[in-house]
Amino acid sequence: MPEGVQVGGSALLLCIGMQHGIMGLTPLLASDYARFLKPKDTKIGIFAIGFIPQIFCFGVMGGLGIWFGVRLGEPNPGVYIVLLLGIWGALFTMLTQIRINVTNIYSGSLSLSTFFENIFKFKPGRRFWVVITGVSAIVLMLLNIVNHLEAVMTFQGVFLLTWATILVTDAVVVKKLLKIGPGYYEARQDHLFKWNPVGVGALIIASGLGTVAALGFMGSFLASTAAFFAAILAAILTVVLALVTKGKYYIKKEANDIDKKDYVA
Repeated sequence: MPEGVQVGGSALLLCIGMQHGIMGLTPLLASDYARFLKPKDTKIGIFAIGFIPQIFCFGVMGGLGIWFGVRLGEPNPGVYIVLLLGIWGALFTMLTQIRINVTNIYSGSLSLSTFFENIFKFKPGRRFWVVITGVSAIVLMLLNIVNHLEAVMTFQGVFLLTWATILVTDAVVVKKLLKIGPGYYEARQDHLFKWNPVGVGALIIASGLGTVAALGFMGSFLASTAAFFAAILAAILTVVLALVTKGKYYIKKEANDIDKKDYVA
């Protein structure tokens, strides 16, 4: 083994925690792509877009990436693929990076556009956000963001697993088991409060403490399991905050134009 390489359960958990940073983004990308499915292709399309790529990327390529990274002592696949395959590795890296970065710019510009439109009512158009996303990515690369990817991906993994846990806990425990809040899902802004302390509070507290743990301030074990620690904390906080607020911040105006029986959680 190369000198300085960590092995064992804690090292594996650390790798899994970092992978959550990418893994958590793929359902969001899949949902973007799924919008373009024709109604007749929905069932097979959801499976093909949302399931098969994740199994391949994280079940196969993720494991191979960890293995090659450890064996070659190089965490950057753009480097070790070139070392293994030479000119073909360089060509493969260039093609795959062009493909994934087109997706990244699409997703990033969509996220920025949606965020600023909903929060600040700022609507300069998607072309503006495409340029901002591309320029921001270039600046971050020039500032050597790659050298801090471990910390970035770990934080992203903590945040996204926390967010996903809150959604699942809210749907399964709060709405279905505890019957707190409406039994349907409302997306119209004029029917909703700007903030729901159940989700926002749980997300801020759990991801904040999870980040502190990931940085090593709560011991080496929690540093390796920060994403899981934050997820468990988020689930508990979601239930507690829902009980305390009694669900009154879920809906500002009750919907009377839908059949709620069809939407009961």
